[in-house]
Amino acid sequence: MALSSETVGKLLASGRNYVSVIVGFIGGIGLMSAAQQKGVMDAFTEIFNGFGQIFHGATSLWGILVVAFPAIGIWMAQMASNSAKTVNQVQAVKAVATGPASDVAAGVQKALIEATTAIAQDPTIPTSVDAKNTLIAATRALPEVQSVIATPITKAS
Repeated sequence: MALSSETVGKLLASGRNYVSVIVGFIGGIGLMSAAQQKGVMDAFTEIFNGFGQIFHGATSLWGILVVAFPAIGIWMAQMASNSAKTVNQVQAVKAVATGPASDVAAGVQKALIEATTAIAQDPTIPTSVDAKNTLIAATRALPEVQSVIATPITKAS
C-alpha cells in the first residue's frame, strides 16, 4: 500500500488524537496532575511532529533524487570510462606490482614478467627490443647474477 503525504498526515493526526484521549482519561481519573498531563501531551506532540518532518523530508529528498539520478548516472559512467582506459589500468597494475608484498602483488608481478617476455620474443612488436633490454638489465642487476658474472670461469667465456 502506497502512502501519500496526505494519508500520513491523517494517520499522525489520528495518533495525536488517540494519545490525547488516553492522556486526558488518565488525568481525569486522578493518576496524573494537570501539569504532568500537559508535559506528556507536549512530548507526544513533539514526537508526532518529528514523524511528520521525517516523512516530509523523505518525500522532498525523493523529488530531488529523481532529478539528480540521471546526472549521477552520467557522472559515474564517465568515471567508469576513465578507469577502463588502458593507461589507467596499466597504472593500477603497476601500483599493485610495486606496492606491499602480497599474493595479489605476486600474481601481478608474474603476469607482467610473462607479458614482457612475450613482447621480447616477438620481433613484430615495435617495443620488443625495449622489452628484451629491460629483461636483460633486470637480470644483470640481480645479486645472484652479479656473483656469477664476477667468477673467473664466467669472465673467461
